[in-house]
Amino acid sequence: SPAARTRWPAGRFMERTRQQAVMDGRGGPAMSGSASFGSGANKLIGRMQQHAKQRRIRVRDFFIDWDGHHAGACSAAQFQRALDRIGMPMTSEELDDLTNAFRIPNAMPVVEIDYHEFCTAVDRAFGPTGGLSATNSTASFAATGELPVAEGEKLRRIAERLRRMCSSHGVVLKACFSDFERSSLPAPTRPTPRRSGKVTRGQFIRCFPFPERFTMEEVQLLADAFSTESGDVHYQALHDVVLGSDTSGIEGFWPGGGPSQRDGTEWTHSRMHPMERLRSKVVERRVRLFEYFQDFDPLRKGVCTTGQMKTVMNILDVAKAISREDLDLITAGFCRADGMFDYRAFCSEADKHFTTPGLEKDPSLPIPVPDATMTSPGRRNRIVLNSSRKVAEIEALHDRLRSKVRKNRILLMPAFKDMDRTKRGHISASQFARVLVQLNLPLSDAEVECLRARYCDLGNHVDFNYVDFVHEVDPPDLSQRSLQTTPRTMDAPSKYFTAMGGVRPVDRGMRSAALTAR
Repeated sequence: SPAARTRWPAGRFMERTRQQAVMDGRGGPAMSGSASFGSGANKLIGRMQQHAKQRRIRVRDFFIDWDGHHAGACSAAQFQRALDRIGMPMTSEELDDLTNAFRIPNAMPVVEIDYHEFCTAVDRAFGPTGGLSATNSTASFAATGELPVAEGEKLRRIAERLRRMCSSHGVVLKACFSDFERSSLPAPTRPTPRRSGKVTRGQFIRCFPFPERFTMEEVQLLADAFSTESGDVHYQALHDVVLGSDTSGIEGFWPGGGPSQRDGTEWTHSRMHPMERLRSKVVERRVRLFEYFQDFDPLRKGVCTTGQMKTVMNILDVAKAISREDLDLITAGFCRADGMFDYRAFCSEADKHFTTPGLEKDPSLPIPVPDATMTSPGRRNRIVLNSSRKVAEIEALHDRLRSKVRKNRILLMPAFKDMDRTKRGHISASQFARVLVQLNLPLSDAEVECLRARYCDLGNHVDFNYVDFVHEVDPPDLSQRSLQTTPRTMDAPSKYFTAMGGVRPVDRGMRSAALTAR
């Protein structure tokens, strides 16, 4: 009876309803590999699979908020609301056809749509294991159905995945291998030098932190990329690339000089002198170069060898900000005829943002304080937009999104911060598209590519700067900004009471003057 049904848990009722539908021959959509829901529903499911695959959408996440008992079913109104939030445009007739295709016969109104079958049908686009499902995440990255990419681009994607895994799981990558190269074995029996940042190839594969998330082919590709001339694997260099959140630095350790970016993208670092980038890194980290060079110059001649110069750069952790070719270019620019490196001239050039030469001759000369504009060349590597047409498309897209955000009063920053658990100010481009879909601001693939060209500023096509995007699309109100920047004025002290609450004594002279005036 209906009264008895309401007392059943939702999961037991759903199981009984499915068994009864199978026995009656009226069951819902079959779960075979060639499931058929009708010609109209099959076309809609195919479109939904393509929509979810291109945007890496987890369709099941849109339904679980209405399914507290995890029964796999919801009402028809909730099903249609979830389809609207997914962001695929559909007419009302198509929405009704898809709803009727997954309707459970003889079911209660609150659990009349089997969304579990719908999500299973859509997830077939990601392979037999469910693709993006968290319980079946052991599939390789190549099994997600993407087209084959060049080996250099594949290596960058593997390094980007490794960076995200280490960030989300709290894993320090170099700590997984440091026990081998810091062991107390005698030098002749130790396979690698002590504290060299290198391990053997077998040790690297055996101690890789995520064997269930990466295939052996991907681990071998990382080992090949960071292998040295002696056959060891330089795990410290891999840690620097992962920790620096810039996978473009992986090119410096690729055998043969590294694969160049064959997509024809021009970055701002290519138009900038290496010394300018190095100077911005020095200002950002507030390091003093001169004292470190003096450790290699006991006679204070102002010169050192080129190897000692590179050692100082590695000690200060500045060398990874520039490539090997750029470092060799800087070294050649400050070398004397005898091959010695003039570190005094180099330090005076690198410290220009800190001080001004000849300041003692003009003590009243103002010195600019280092700010974000001085450190931006080292922190940001943006795509150069040479086409005025593309700039106009981006501005038109900004205007459209800005109008929707103001009209619907949408809060963008909290939704993006939910994706950025490590508070870096950057998320992936796929996460950016998912957030816009959740906020009912869906964009096409071409529009996402336009925004990626504007806001991917770490030297790759993956990390998306959502902070700059929010400031552009949803700028703060001028009145609120003035309230935030205006200092609070202090109230005038009371004439009758002290700060501790006591009564102030009356001045006798002022009291007699008041009586005389009366």
